[in-house]
Amino acid sequence: MKLDNKLLTTLRQEIRAGKDEIIIPKSVKEIPARTFSRSNVKKVIIEDGVTKIGEDAFSFCGNLETVIIPDSVSEIEKGAFMWCTRLKKIIIPKNVNLISDYMFHQCHSLEEVIIKPGVGEIGQYAFMYCQDLKKIIIPETITKIGMCAFYECLSLPEIILPKNLTEIGDSTFYHCLSLSDIAIPDGVNKIGQYAFYECTKLKKIYMPKYLSNISICTFSRCENLSNITIPNGVIEIGKFAFNECCRLHNITIPDSVEYIDDRAFANCVSLKNITIPNKEAKTGKNVFESCWSLENIIVHSYKTFSTLDFFDKNIAVFDIVKNYYLGKFKFSNEDINMFKEYIKESKEKKLLLHYTNGDKKLVEFMIYEMETILTLEDINKYLRNVNDIEIIALLLNYRNENFKYKNSLDELSLDDENDDEKGNQKKLIL
Repeated sequence: MKLDNKLLTTLRQEIRAGKDEIIIPKSVKEIPARTFSRSNVKKVIIEDGVTKIGEDAFSFCGNLETVIIPDSVSEIEKGAFMWCTRLKKIIIPKNVNLISDYMFHQCHSLEEVIIKPGVGEIGQYAFMYCQDLKKIIIPETITKIGMCAFYECLSLPEIILPKNLTEIGDSTFYHCLSLSDIAIPDGVNKIGQYAFYECTKLKKIYMPKYLSNISICTFSRCENLSNITIPNGVIEIGKFAFNECCRLHNITIPDSVEYIDDRAFANCVSLKNITIPNKEAKTGKNVFESCWSLENIIVHSYKTFSTLDFFDKNIAVFDIVKNYYLGKFKFSNEDINMFKEYIKESKEKKLLLHYTNGDKKLVEFMIYEMETILTLEDINKYLRNVNDIEIIALLLNYRNENFKYKNSLDELSLDDENDDEKGNQKKLIL
């Protein structure tokens, strides 16, 4: 039976009279929704035999410090203990399959959570804003952790995720400022957007080998993250995925990655080396924006870059691995606009176009004074008489000692191989 009106009235009267402890007898099967919501009760003992705690049953009980829940309880509905701001410890019984949405939302003093084996899922916002949470035991039976489940659990230093876990929802560990180390089980195939956003003490993370996508802002602003291996199998790296990972030095993108979205590594100010092996990989805009320490980029194809937005003005070395497939490059108005934006900050104000013919033999170079190039037609007119030419790379401030060029639209001189018999450099007139 549900908690009958007579018993409910009696318990409420006792609480109002100053009694701070109540016992829900075993004869009661269900505690109805909002039964004790906003009451002054401090301790609740639920006897074995009760099977269900209704929605918001003890919500906003600001004085509640202790709750004892028996294993007979198999269902605890949404928000049952939310805003119980003095609750310090809770044990979730084994027969509860789901820790419902908002169950302990805003329980600011909650320090320890023990989830017994048998529980299968942690719902959305379940422990959101549990700012004092320091310890949580998650059993191997948990397969899914919902969106914002541990959002801003500021004191949580570590968490051991169960090996049967398959999904981590959006913003699950958002702004968990004390979280320093976490291993994601190999069974996880989905990590949501902002999942570890601004976990500023996170230094390393093991990523699962079956992960196929790194979502938007997943590790953004993890400013102490210095070591990360992206598993081979990841196909896409989302927008801002590693934005502002200030201590990230080197990273190798696996061959499986086909697309790196806008600003994926923007503001990684310590990043020095990047390798992108997949010759078919593409990038979005400003992928390495404000990566001031970036020195080396190794790719397998110029087709990786949709526009010069990929680059930043301080790149020292750009290496394209030999023997890759060459395709045609077509200028677009978007490219021209991007050129102009970079030229505003470029000291040398030049664009180097590096050409090869069909048999991959280097035949020509071209320098443009970018201040004079204003339209798509301005570029295309210089390509008008070039047959079977493919552009390898478009670079600003390309630094290579083998090239010496003049401040002219139509002249470029090369070392060694283009010298005449007297040692004078020849000019390529375009």
